[in-house]
Formats: sequence, C-alpha cells, structure tokens
Amino acid sequence: VLGDENITVDFVMDFFPQRARWIVELVTSVITIGVCLLIAYEAINSAIYSHTYHYAYSLLGVPEWPFLVVLSIGFVGGALAIVAVMIQLVYRLCGKAEDGKNIEETGKEERQ
Repeated sequence: VLGDENITVDFVMDFFPQRARWIVELVTSVITIGVCLLIAYEAINSAIYSHTYHYAYSLLGVPEWPFLVVLSIGFVGGALAIVAVMIQLVYRLCGKAEDGKNIEETGKEERQ
C-alpha cells in the first residue's frame, strides 16, 4: 500500500490530468478504508461471540477468537496505512509534490 502501486485501469486513467488521478485515488482510498474498517468491526464482533460461547476449532480444540482478533488488527493496520497514503495525496493536491516542488513543475517534468 505504501509503495503507491495500486491497480488502475491505465487506458482510462491516462486521459485524465494528474490532479484528477489523485482525486480518483483519494476517493478509492476512502472507500477502501471503509471496507477495511467494516471487516475489522465484523471480525471483532465474531471474536467476542466466539469467546462468549467458547468456540474452538474441532481438530485441535484451539479457540478461534484469538485468530479473529489478529485478523481485525491486520485490517485496522491496513486502514491506517491507507490513511498515510491519503495524507500524501492531500499534500500533493494542496500544491506540493513529495520533493517539495510545485505541482506544475512536477507535471512539466513528467511530460518531458
């Protein structure tokens, strides 16, 4: 996630200016955060239910709730990583590139 190499439909996104691409990425990041947090919430609810009723895996008798807690922590961590990417996107949208140059200067260099 932090490598900024998300899957995009290049033949569609190539027609948009850089700022529009960043806005589309920002919107998809918000949706992804929502999905990650929803899955984490449901995993926590399942862990609480599993702990309350003492559910365990049938083969080894290991309780299942710790694995659900780890799953939810992973999805919360993923959501936090996406928030970090969103902060970078907002920084770009506000007019500065990662190297401190203006967006216009960065765009000119990309086209050359």
